[in-house]
Amino acid sequence: MKAREIILLIFIILGGFLLTQSDKGRIDWNWGWDWEDGEGLFFARSHEFTAQETKTIEAPLPEELVIDNSHGDVEVQPSADGSLTVSLQTKAYRRSEEEAREAAQAVHLTVDRQGAKLVLSTNRDTFRTKRFQTNWLIRLPEGRAIDIRNSYGQVKTERTGGTSITNSHGPVASRDVRGTFVCQTSYDDVTLSDLAADCRVECQHGSVRAARVKGRVEVTSSYGEVRVEDAGADVVINGVHAEIAVLKVGGTVKAETTYRDISLAETGPATVIGHHSDVDAQEINGDLDVADIYGRVSVRGVRGSLSVHGRSLEIKGRTISGPKLSLSTSYQNVDLADFSGQTDITTAHGSVSLQPSRIGGDIIVQAEHSEIRLAWPSGAVLPLEARTRNGSIHWGLQGKPDLEKTNGESLLRAFGQAAGGPRVNLNTSYADIILEPAAAAETDKD
Repeated sequence: MKAREIILLIFIILGGFLLTQSDKGRIDWNWGWDWEDGEGLFFARSHEFTAQETKTIEAPLPEELVIDNSHGDVEVQPSADGSLTVSLQTKAYRRSEEEAREAAQAVHLTVDRQGAKLVLSTNRDTFRTKRFQTNWLIRLPEGRAIDIRNSYGQVKTERTGGTSITNSHGPVASRDVRGTFVCQTSYDDVTLSDLAADCRVECQHGSVRAARVKGRVEVTSSYGEVRVEDAGADVVINGVHAEIAVLKVGGTVKAETTYRDISLAETGPATVIGHHSDVDAQEINGDLDVADIYGRVSVRGVRGSLSVHGRSLEIKGRTISGPKLSLSTSYQNVDLADFSGQTDITTAHGSVSLQPSRIGGDIIVQAEHSEIRLAWPSGAVLPLEARTRNGSIHWGLQGKPDLEKTNGESLLRAFGQAAGGPRVNLNTSYADIILEPAAAAETDKD
């Protein structure tokens, strides 16, 4: 196919798309030009007219209210007297003021009772040209269930019961939800506060912020930011290019993202999965499990076991009181201080620095092309074996080791008389092993 044929095909496809969107009312061609006045070549000046309609729904009121809208805002507020009042504002855009008035006044509210549901909508679908916007203000008794289906507008709710919101291309803001909350939106933000039950949000190209949620929180997000604060149950976040921050969670946390940072603070047991992500976790009340590549993992105050596995992953840990630490990485450093549990480290092409508060379990390091530095706790007498190929072992502790030899491979054994307790086994290649008393080591608490 020739280049000009390709260009022609692109124009045909683009023209068909634009005509389709215009027919659906998603494109307003009236960009400030007027055919009749001769001010422009392609577009007509847009005239606007606003019509208003208000209706009070008589008792018995429904258990659930459904709002079906398109191209407009929806706001739900609690009513002062327990009644249900619906206000519909229609803004129409046409070439002339008269056409705009006729179009706006022709749009009407429709009410359909379907068993326990009351469905509110408009006669929008009867119009061939849909260049208008319908905005809703609904006042209903507190705690009523509501289902909102909207597009290209803002949705706000307050003091509702179970709430479901589907809103393409628009922001969502809900507070004081007294039932489960479910939301799906895109290209704008979701802001939630004071939710009494479970919460599930799906948001693309927008940020999600949820505060004070008593139930479980589930968020699926892409290309935005997710922040969950003060949640009473489990939190699960699945992100793609989404920055994640989780604070003050009573339950477990599972957070996954790519190419953006993950931070946790004051949570229960946590699982973190990253891809080119930096991870910062502080005050974790339980086990912490991190899987990541090409990032930095910094943890402090883990009251459980720590597991960190990845490639090209820098690992820094402080104040880890759990019974087990399992770490694997490459091409980056491992730096641990103030820990006492069983420790297994596998690494290559990066240094290892260990400053345990005491040795309460085996410490096993299997490394390649990596310097190992161990600050030996004062008074500890535990079997020690250090081995390096094409490197040296520097003994800085009191007394002499049981065995020390060098023949292409350096080997050192010490405290053999303490067999039966935890043991320390350090192995590397093409790098040194440094053993020094804890008092001489510079313990970094930052």
